[in-house]
Amino acid sequence: MAPANLDLIPAAALRAVPGCEGGAPPLRVERLAGGGDLNHTLLLYTRVGRCVLRLRRDSQLRAGAEVAREWAVQRLAAEAGLAPRVLAADAGAGWLLMNYVPAAMWQVEDLLRPDRIAALGRCLARLQTLPTPDLPHYDVRAVISSQVAQITALDAGRAPQALGLQQQAQALLPPPGSRPARLVLCHGDLNTGNLLGAQPLLIDWEYAQLADPLHDIACLLSYYPQIGPQSDCLLAAAGLAGAEYRQQLSAQVRLFDIVNALWQLRHGS
Repeated sequence: MAPANLDLIPAAALRAVPGCEGGAPPLRVERLAGGGDLNHTLLLYTRVGRCVLRLRRDSQLRAGAEVAREWAVQRLAAEAGLAPRVLAADAGAGWLLMNYVPAAMWQVEDLLRPDRIAALGRCLARLQTLPTPDLPHYDVRAVISSQVAQITALDAGRAPQALGLQQQAQALLPPPGSRPARLVLCHGDLNTGNLLGAQPLLIDWEYAQLADPLHDIACLLSYYPQIGPQSDCLLAAAGLAGAEYRQQLSAQVRLFDIVNALWQLRHGS
């Protein structure tokens, strides 16, 4: 009998699975948590071990070039020991096969541990030294303007709230046309669900982009404000210690809060 979920696996992806080269199906296929509305994530058991297959549920949700860029960044990060190794991928067909990492996903409690938060800071410091591929740079002004326009077009009743949030952001935004003094490679969606193991390894690179060195840390603190007391430790481990960085981080966290509030407003919550 064929294992459950086998029908989700494209034929070309199945042929790339170690242990399935001759057409033999995996011994077992498990659906993993995560991926949201965009992805299926499958854990494949074969006679030679385990691997993970990430599948785009709808190729129209993101353009193929964007998928290719995402997975190119994961390959780069994997070579630096910051992500699971990519075994095979087809951006046009929307699948990525990677090594299975036998490590637990982080929980909020991990972010409250000084040893874990220091390890994460060192991981981000290493990420920021990698060569920067041809990626877009994060433009928070454009992100906010786009969200406000979408909200206004979909529901005029929510427009005043959206415009109010945009007005709050204006006081925090840099002058139009300006860029950070330094742009580095950032993960772009740093949350516990994208962190594996004590070191850790980072997964789900779909928002990878060039941004200010504080970008990922601001993202994390926006998602988990309760870890604020750990911010100095995180900044120091990432090589970003100092009063100037702390002040800039406060403004960036607030901007992330506004972006997240607009996203929730856009999606009806």
